[in-house]
Amino acid sequence: YTTGRLTSEMVIKTVQMEIPILVSRSGFTAWGVDLANQVGLTLIGRAKGRR
Repeated sequence: YTTGRLTSEMVIKTVQMEIPILVSRSGFTAWGVDLANQVGLTLIGRAKGRR
């Protein structure tokens, strides 16, 4: 889980650690989304807590 915008670098690190899902309160870069699609990583963006 991160609060910042996710880049391809973060996607690569997540895949290397064999984590299947990446969640962010912000969005993803286009390159990060493309890379995640290529490797089968699930991305969840704009995740918000209960308020």
